[in-house]
Amino acid sequence: RKEPLMPVLGIMCFFLSAVIDNLTATIVCLKLLRHSVPHDKQLRHMIGGLLVIAANAGGAWSPIGDVTTTMLWLADKISVFTTISWLFLPSLVVTILPLLGLWWEVRRESRKCDAVGEEPSSAGTA
Repeated sequence: RKEPLMPVLGIMCFFLSAVIDNLTATIVCLKLLRHSVPHDKQLRHMIGGLLVIAANAGGAWSPIGDVTTTMLWLADKISVFTTISWLFLPSLVVTILPLLGLWWEVRRESRKCDAVGEEPSSAGTA
């Protein structure tokens, strides 16, 4: 079952990018995705787009997750507590809303393909 893969990787990428660089978190999660779903290119593209969103949103709320906020923190322009308290909830919403929309779409397509009896990867191709 591939349905739980999207929220697990999305949330993992969100929190991983808060402690490492956004690009590094994206690469790590995309590599995990590629090994988890090697044959379904359409699903990989959908989850991959979500992972980019999650990594950017996750790095925005943490002073160590993004180079810009790290530089501002080191120059005493921002404080850790203020940054996290102001940016965590909006960053989480920016991750959760696309995740719910794409997850709903993947589940809908998966159920439609199960009813017809085909593989989900072949449903969107001609």
